[in-house]
Amino acid sequence: MKKKLVRSLLLAAGGILLLVVLIVGGMLLFSRLSPEGYANWWAKTSDALLFNKTVEDFPGHLIDNLDEDPTTNFVVYAKDLTRVYTYGDHNQLVSADVEGKEYIIANPDEQITELKRGDVFFIEPSEQCVTGVSVKVKKVKVKNDQAIVTGTTP
Repeated sequence: MKKKLVRSLLLAAGGILLLVVLIVGGMLLFSRLSPEGYANWWAKTSDALLFNKTVEDFPGHLIDNLDEDPTTNFVVYAKDLTRVYTYGDHNQLVSADVEGKEYIIANPDEQITELKRGDVFFIEPSEQCVTGVSVKVKKVKVKNDQAIVTGTTP
């Protein structure tokens, strides 16, 4: 009985010690990352990771350069992403079940009808889906003038 009590006390003391170490460690880390320190760290890290890049740093990627400057205002898409363009009455997103990952597209052209299981495609934001559509295709079912695309999160 005494051994169980001693073991329980030791476990409790160990838990309390661990909690104290975590709290003190967190306080030390927080004090080291003052707002100025964090800003400096972020500036160095972000420059190294991405923010000093140009469109030339992403060969083979689909890129939207939003202005004429290749060093600013551009979007880089994943290499294997298919960007589906909406034009006229083609590839119009009619309905979007974002949670169920089911999308109905009116007047699909080959950009939609030729999608295969495992393809990842993107359609820009619209009234039907303000976030845009980015989905990994499970199935494309074409019926009359509509395609029903079901998928998963890429």
